[in-house]
Amino acid sequence: MACFSLNSLLAQEIQTAQNFFQSISEYYANITDYEADLEIRAGSQNMSAKVSFKKPNLLRIDFSRPDTQVILFNGSLLTIYLPGSSAVLTQSVSKDSGAAGGANLATPQGLNLMSRYYIISYAEKNTPVTLDDLEKNPNGSSEMVMKLLLSRRNASEGFRTIVLS
Repeated sequence: MACFSLNSLLAQEIQTAQNFFQSISEYYANITDYEADLEIRAGSQNMSAKVSFKKPNLLRIDFSRPDTQVILFNGSLLTIYLPGSSAVLTQSVSKDSGAAGGANLATPQGLNLMSRYYIISYAEKNTPVTLDDLEKNPNGSSEMVMKLLLSRRNASEGFRTIVLS
Protein backbone atom coordinates (compact mmCIF):
# COMPACT_ATOMS: atom_id res chain seq x y z
CA MET A 1 0.00 0.00 0.00
CA ALA A 2 1.45 3.33 -1.00
CA CYS A 3 0.61 6.50 0.88
CA PHE A 4 0.27 9.75 -1.04
CA SER A 5 0.68 12.96 0.95
CA LEU A 6 -1.96 15.51 0.06
CA ASN A 7 -0.29 18.71 1.25
CA SER A 8 1.33 19.74 -2.01
CA LEU A 9 -0.91 17.84 -4.37
CA LEU A 10 -4.24 19.20 -3.14
CA ALA A 11 -3.02 22.74 -3.71
CA GLN A 12 -3.63 22.03 -7.38
CA GLU A 13 -7.12 21.28 -8.60
CA ILE A 14 -6.97 17.76 -10.00
CA GLN A 15 -10.19 16.75 -11.68
CA THR A 16 -9.72 13.15 -12.76
CA ALA A 17 -8.22 10.12 -11.06
CA GLN A 18 -5.96 9.62 -14.09
CA ASN A 19 -4.61 13.20 -13.78
CA PHE A 20 -4.09 12.76 -10.03
CA PHE A 21 -2.23 9.48 -10.62
CA GLN A 22 -0.09 11.15 -13.31
CA SER A 23 0.95 13.93 -10.90
CA ILE A 24 1.86 11.29 -8.30
CA SER A 25 3.91 9.41 -10.93
CA GLU A 26 5.83 12.57 -11.86
CA TYR A 27 6.53 13.35 -8.19
CA TYR A 28 7.68 9.81 -7.37
CA ALA A 29 9.91 9.60 -10.48
CA ASN A 30 12.40 11.81 -8.59
CA ILE A 31 12.52 9.65 -5.45
CA THR A 32 15.81 7.84 -4.89
CA ASP A 33 14.71 5.53 -2.07
CA TYR A 34 11.69 4.72 0.08
CA GLU A 35 10.23 2.34 2.65
CA ALA A 36 6.56 1.48 3.02
CA ASP A 37 4.25 -0.95 4.74
CA LEU A 38 2.57 -3.33 2.33
CA GLU A 39 -0.68 -5.27 2.76
CA ILE A 40 -1.63 -7.91 0.18
CA ARG A 41 -4.93 -9.77 0.10
CA ALA A 42 -5.13 -12.74 -2.25
CA GLY A 43 -8.41 -14.58 -1.79
CA SER A 44 -8.58 -15.54 1.88
CA GLN A 45 -4.83 -15.07 2.43
CA ASN A 46 -3.59 -11.81 3.99
CA MET A 47 0.07 -10.88 3.80
CA SER A 48 1.97 -8.03 5.49
CA ALA A 49 5.42 -6.77 4.63
CA LYS A 50 7.82 -3.86 4.67
CA VAL A 51 9.07 -2.87 1.22
CA SER A 52 12.35 -0.98 0.71
CA PHE A 53 13.53 0.50 -2.60
CA LYS A 54 16.75 2.23 -3.62
CA LYS A 55 17.15 3.70 -7.09
CA PRO A 56 17.78 2.49 -9.71
CA ASN A 57 16.48 -1.04 -9.08
CA LEU A 58 17.19 -2.44 -5.59
CA LEU A 59 14.07 -3.86 -3.98
CA ARG A 60 13.61 -5.77 -0.72
CA ILE A 61 10.33 -7.04 0.72
CA ASP A 62 10.45 -8.36 4.30
CA PHE A 63 7.25 -10.20 5.21
CA SER A 64 5.92 -10.35 8.75
CA ARG A 65 3.03 -12.51 7.52
CA PRO A 66 4.00 -15.09 6.30
CA ASP A 67 6.71 -14.83 8.92
CA THR A 68 10.27 -14.04 7.77
CA GLN A 69 9.71 -14.63 4.04
CA VAL A 70 11.99 -12.28 2.07
CA ILE A 71 12.02 -11.22 -1.59
CA LEU A 72 15.09 -9.44 -3.02
CA PHE A 73 15.58 -7.95 -6.47
CA ASN A 74 18.68 -6.17 -7.77
CA GLY A 75 17.61 -5.58 -11.35
CA SER A 76 19.08 -8.80 -12.67
CA LEU A 77 18.56 -11.42 -9.94
CA LEU A 78 15.34 -12.23 -8.10
CA THR A 79 15.84 -14.10 -4.80
CA ILE A 80 13.04 -15.49 -2.63
CA TYR A 81 13.71 -16.91 0.84
CA LEU A 82 11.02 -19.32 2.10
CA PRO A 83 11.90 -20.30 5.68
CA GLY A 84 8.90 -22.63 6.06
CA SER A 85 10.30 -24.78 3.27
CA SER A 86 13.96 -24.10 4.12
CA ALA A 87 14.36 -22.97 0.54
CA VAL A 88 16.04 -20.17 -1.36
CA LEU A 89 14.81 -19.61 -4.90
CA THR A 90 16.80 -17.53 -7.37
CA GLN A 91 16.09 -16.50 -10.93
CA SER A 92 18.18 -14.46 -13.31
CA VAL A 93 16.11 -11.80 -15.00
CA SER A 94 17.01 -10.18 -18.29
CA LYS A 95 15.77 -6.70 -19.14
CA ASP A 96 13.52 -8.20 -21.82
CA SER A 97 12.01 -10.72 -19.41
CA GLY A 98 8.47 -10.30 -18.13
CA ALA A 99 9.66 -11.61 -14.76
CA ALA A 100 11.16 -8.21 -13.99
CA GLY A 101 7.79 -6.54 -14.51
CA GLY A 102 6.35 -7.26 -11.06
CA ALA A 103 9.46 -6.05 -9.26
CA ASN A 104 9.61 -2.95 -11.44
CA LEU A 105 6.11 -1.92 -10.32
CA ALA A 106 7.69 -0.89 -7.01
CA THR A 107 9.94 1.62 -8.78
CA PRO A 108 8.99 5.18 -9.72
CA GLN A 109 8.85 4.09 -13.36
CA GLY A 110 6.49 1.31 -12.29
CA LEU A 111 3.74 3.84 -11.65
CA ASN A 112 3.81 4.69 -15.36
CA LEU A 113 3.54 0.99 -16.17
CA MET A 114 0.53 0.71 -13.87
CA SER A 115 -1.27 3.50 -15.70
CA ARG A 116 -0.64 1.69 -18.97
CA TYR A 117 -2.05 -1.66 -17.81
CA TYR A 118 -4.73 -0.57 -15.31
CA ILE A 119 -7.79 1.68 -15.47
CA ILE A 120 -7.51 4.30 -12.71
CA SER A 121 -10.50 5.66 -10.80
CA TYR A 122 -11.24 7.12 -7.40
CA ALA A 123 -12.20 4.40 -4.91
CA GLU A 124 -14.13 6.87 -2.75
CA LYS A 125 -15.22 9.96 -4.66
CA ASN A 126 -12.79 12.76 -5.40
CA THR A 127 -12.27 13.64 -1.72
CA PRO A 128 -9.68 12.71 0.92
CA VAL A 129 -10.52 9.90 3.35
CA THR A 130 -8.71 8.54 6.40
CA LEU A 131 -5.91 6.10 5.60
CA ASP A 132 -7.46 3.44 7.84
CA ASP A 133 -11.11 2.70 8.50
CA LEU A 134 -11.16 3.89 12.11
CA GLU A 135 -14.44 2.10 12.85
CA LYS A 136 -12.81 -1.25 12.03
CA ASN A 137 -9.36 -0.29 13.33
CA PRO A 138 -9.58 2.35 16.11
CA ASN A 139 -5.77 2.37 16.47
CA GLY A 140 -5.25 2.98 12.75
CA SER A 141 -3.99 6.12 11.06
CA SER A 142 -6.28 9.12 10.71
CA GLU A 143 -4.03 10.66 8.04
CA MET A 144 -6.10 11.99 5.15
CA VAL A 145 -5.32 10.40 1.76
CA MET A 146 -6.83 9.91 -1.67
CA LYS A 147 -7.84 6.32 -2.41
CA LEU A 148 -7.42 5.13 -5.97
CA LEU A 149 -8.76 1.94 -7.50
CA LEU A 150 -6.74 0.35 -10.30
CA SER A 151 -8.63 -2.26 -12.36
CA ARG A 152 -6.79 -4.39 -14.87
CA ARG A 153 -7.40 -3.68 -18.55
CA ASN A 154 -7.10 -7.36 -19.51
CA ALA A 155 -6.93 -10.75 -17.81
CA SER A 156 -3.17 -11.15 -18.35
CA GLU A 157 -2.32 -8.66 -15.58
CA GLY A 158 -1.24 -10.16 -12.26
CA PHE A 159 -3.76 -8.38 -10.03
CA ARG A 160 -7.45 -7.84 -10.80
CA THR A 161 -7.62 -4.73 -8.63
CA ILE A 162 -5.15 -2.64 -6.68
CA VAL A 163 -6.21 -0.11 -4.04
CA LEU A 164 -3.67 2.68 -3.51
CA SER A 165 -4.00 5.05 -0.57
